[in-house]
Amino acid sequence: MWVITKSLVFAGLFLFLGYSQAFAMLLAPENIDISLSQGFSFSFEILIENSSEFSNNYSIKVLDASVDSDSQDIVFLSTKIGAQWIVPEVTNVSLAPKENRSLLVNINVPSDLRPGSYVFGIQALEEAGNPTNISVNYGAVSLLFLTVEGKMETHADISNFSATKEFFAHLPIEFSATIENDGQRMSQPSGAITIRNLFGSIVNVLTFNESSQRILPGQTRTLSVLWGNNDYEEGFLQEILEEMKHFTIGIFKIESVILPFEDTSVSPPPFWIVVFPWRLALVLGFLTSLALAVFFFARSRIWR
Repeated sequence: MWVITKSLVFAGLFLFLGYSQAFAMLLAPENIDISLSQGFSFSFEILIENSSEFSNNYSIKVLDASVDSDSQDIVFLSTKIGAQWIVPEVTNVSLAPKENRSLLVNINVPSDLRPGSYVFGIQALEEAGNPTNISVNYGAVSLLFLTVEGKMETHADISNFSATKEFFAHLPIEFSATIENDGQRMSQPSGAITIRNLFGSIVNVLTFNESSQRILPGQTRTLSVLWGNNDYEEGFLQEILEEMKHFTIGIFKIESVILPFEDTSVSPPPFWIVVFPWRLALVLGFLTSLALAVFFFARSRIWR
């Protein structure tokens, strides 16, 4: 039995060598999530669009992928394991300017494939011989996240739940946690970060991993959550305005519940932060001192 979940942004549209108005293409969806049992088959569609001003030919193929042990990024491999049982309906397609076409991709999961989560790339690559005789080829990749159901280990370690520092002058404040997926199933963590004041009252509740980023088996990622927004420019005056706009002061306790998998929850140790708008306090203190000085000076002049 198969299950398809909604496509969510993770790696985005991958452009191999850049982008130009003359040579533009689209491959959608950007991400495909499919769950199948061993020995089952399934077909899905991808859309390829020639957004350029010229007719182009594209080659379609399947790329094996894995997690790079150093960068922890998804990298494409030269092997063709997935290409043996993930087969595009066609391997070449010709499109006129602004034309698009849906292509069928067939999956036949081997009956002896180990249960777990896998990632592949469905690549569309512009073939050589475009009208301008430029030798640069453009391509795009849709990421296929395939989970083969069965008995598998699901385990993830959560560490370094913290803020960027302990003392802040204003929002935004960034919280983050590092998740190491050392199991066999892909993780799409969820959860909540609760902010309490010194008296225990809830000030705010933030959604952890609101964009549903994925962590593949063997991958370690640090996911961040912002309290407040960072749509302001740096500078002393701008910082003062930000402290006024998002006035926050106090000592806050930061708690969290993180679910690396649907049936697993972890509560990392809480910690405390201090928010004190010192620039605003400095300016207000200066203005208050100036006002008192003017007041006492004027008063002394009147009583002479």
